[in-house]
Amino acid sequence: MYLIPQAAQGTPAPRGFAVLSKREGAETDRSSVRHYFTRGEDGGAWKAVVATWVVTEAPPQDATAAPTPSPEQGKVKTRPKVLPPGKGRVRVRRGVADRRSRHRRVRALCEPPQLHDPAGKPDGPHFARGDFTDRLVDFYNGWHAEQLLRSLSFKPAGERLPVLRLKDGGSLVICTLEGVFQDKGRTPADWIKTNAGSDAEALLGGGTRKWASIEEVGSVTAVMEVPQGGGPATVLSTDAYGATKLSVKGVEWK
Repeated sequence: MYLIPQAAQGTPAPRGFAVLSKREGAETDRSSVRHYFTRGEDGGAWKAVVATWVVTEAPPQDATAAPTPSPEQGKVKTRPKVLPPGKGRVRVRRGVADRRSRHRRVRALCEPPQLHDPAGKPDGPHFARGDFTDRLVDFYNGWHAEQLLRSLSFKPAGERLPVLRLKDGGSLVICTLEGVFQDKGRTPADWIKTNAGSDAEALLGGGTRKWASIEEVGSVTAVMEVPQGGGPATVLSTDAYGATKLSVKGVEWK
């Protein structure tokens, strides 16, 4: 399925669009892959800038309520919400003031506050409660350790992506974020050890060394449904539980 925003007035063609597709071999899965394509100029080449996932089909009506097995240790079990239907051809709202208001709203949603472990606030005015909001903050707060000083912050990264209109008048927003996780011994006597076989261990050169501090930079995407007229946004999906690591640097403990 192609989701193509209507071109803004005075421009010959949109600069971005999205595609929903199924992975080969996973056609019966209720989730779909969502790719966003952009181009720098009219007539220019399209390039895929973001790939993420969303749940696009509701569970079957005859699904049983039997409990599912608990997730493996270190894994998180979530219940994503289904992607709301969009318009056949997504329209851009008219009016300069309205567009500016919407853009301010999108920027606010894509600029989450810094989370200081263990004091991350699970509740706020911008987001509805759920597995990808307050529960995610609780997950990060669970990283607290008495011997370590830890913090996690996010900032917008990458290109501005098209905001898509939903059937009920709301908007579908995707944010691309860069997350920075800093881990440091609380005193000079405290040290950090990475998990064996982890991406952090590999990016630090392997081995079983001890570290005085570690800084990890990761990539995160989040897909959100923003109701018409304001109100808390619902995060439909995110990979923040297992962000892709871009870089890791550390200071060895001595």
